[in-house]
Amino acid sequence: NMSHALGDCYADDWAIPDPMRVASVYLRQVQEGSVVIMHMPQKGFRQHTYESLRLFLRGLQKRKLQAVTLGELLAHAAKTENGKTR
Repeated sequence: NMSHALGDCYADDWAIPDPMRVASVYLRQVQEGSVVIMHMPQKGFRQHTYESLRLFLRGLQKRKLQAVTLGELLAHAAKTENGKTR
């Protein structure tokens, strides 16, 4: 079973080999409940995205936010409606 998800944070991470810049762009956009679109690194290709991800996760932690899977985000959304627990 597959679902579509739209993201609200994007930084052209695959094309910008400056991990600090990429992480900074993501951190300016992200808020609680955001869906971040990031490209997976491959050996010998887009490996700089590993460092971008590390810096981004560190930034989330400093802001008391955490990364979750889409499934976890959807489960949380199903429990709440307009900020109230169902």
